Amino acid sequence: FKHAFDAKVMSMEEYDIVHLEHETLVLVVTSTFGNGDPPENGEKFGCALMEMRHPNSVQEERKSYKVRFNSVSSYSDSQKSSGDGPDLRDNFESAGPLANVRFSVFGLGSRAYPHFCAFGHAVDTLLEELGGERILKMREGDELCGQEEAFRTWAKKVFKAACDVFCVGDDVNIEKANNSLISNDRSWKRNKFRLTYVAEAPELTQGLSNVHKKRVSAARLLSRQNLQSPKSSRSTIFVRLHTNGNQELQYQPGDHLGVFPGNHEDLVNALIERLEDAPPVNQMVKVELLEERNTALGVISNWTDEHRLPPCTIFQAFKYYLDITTPPTPLQLQQFASLATNEKEKQRLLVLSKGLQEYEEWKWGKNPTIV
Repeated sequence: FKHAFDAKVMSMEEYDIVHLEHETLVLVVTSTFGNGDPPENGEKFGCALMEMRHPNSVQEERKSYKVRFNSVSSYSDSQKSSGDGPDLRDNFESAGPLANVRFSVFGLGSRAYPHFCAFGHAVDTLLEELGGERILKMREGDELCGQEEAFRTWAKKVFKAACDVFCVGDDVNIEKANNSLISNDRSWKRNKFRLTYVAEAPELTQGLSNVHKKRVSAARLLSRQNLQSPKSSRSTIFVRLHTNGNQELQYQPGDHLGVFPGNHEDLVNALIERLEDAPPVNQMVKVELLEERNTALGVISNWTDEHRLPPCTIFQAFKYYLDITTPPTPLQLQQFASLATNEKEKQRLLVLSKGLQEYEEWKWGKNPTIV
C-alpha cells in the first residue's frame, strides 16, 4: 500500500478508537479464537465498535461481547454488494459516525472449528452498520487450505479497489505493487529455503515463547490421568505439575493453561529418516529464506533469517516446535505430491489435496500424521 498511500500498520490494541471516524481508509486483518471470540489484542477494538453501535445501552444490560460477536446480525444481504466492487448505497444509508470511512476486512481462521472467521465477519458488519463504505467484499483465509494465497489475492484486489476509489490508479504501477507481495511470499518452494549451521540456540522455553508469542515457563510433570472411561472415545486429561515455585504459574480457578508436550520420539525419528540431505541430528541449524526485491537496478536476491522457527537441531524442531501429529492440510498434500516419485502415490495425493469429501473421509477416518 505504500506504493500509493501513507499506510500505517498497527495492532488493534495499539489503535486509539477515537481516531476511527477521522480515517479515510481502514483495512482490518483479524483472526478468530475459541467460540467465535476476538484475539486477545482485538478485544478492546471489538468492544469499542459494539459500544459505538449501541451507545445507549447501559452497562448492566450489556452481555459479554465475546458471546455477542457470534450473533452480530449481518447487514441485509440485499444491501451488500454481491461482487467485488464498492457498496452502491444511497447517501442516507451512509449516515453514521463512520460515514467517511472506506474499509475492507480479511478474516483468518480454520474450518476445523465452528464459527469460522466469526470475529472478522462481526467487524465487517459493524463497520458497515456504523456507516462505513465497504470497498471490497470480506475475504476469508482458511489455515487448512491456501491461507497465504487467499490473503495475497485479497491484498491485490483491495489495493486496486482503493486506488480506484481514491482516483490514484493512473499514478501507480499496479504490477510493481503486486510484485512486492510475491517478494514477501513465504510459502515453501525448492531452492527458496536452506539450512545453515549455527553455534548457539535459545533455551527451549525461550524458543517456545518466541514461536507462540507467549511467555512459556518450565514445569515438571508429576502425574497424568485420563478422566474418561476406557470405553469413551473422548479424552480429558488431569495433569499435575510441579511449578518449582515459579510465581508466573500461580493461577485462579477458571484460568486457562496451555501445555507444550514434546512429540513422540518414534514419530520424530521416523520423520528424520525420510529427510533428504539432512544435517547431523544434533547439529544446530537455522532456516534461511531467499528474498527477492525488484529495484531500479533489477531483481536483488539475498538470504535472510526465517524467524518463525528459532535456531535448533532438526530433532528439537520436530519434537518441540513443529506440529507433526495433526493431519496434513490439503496445501501440504499438494506440496508432497510435487515431491512424490511414485506416480500412483502422487495421483492419490493430488486427489486428497483438493480438500473435498474424499479428503474429509481420509482425515477423520484415519486421523493420519505427517509420518
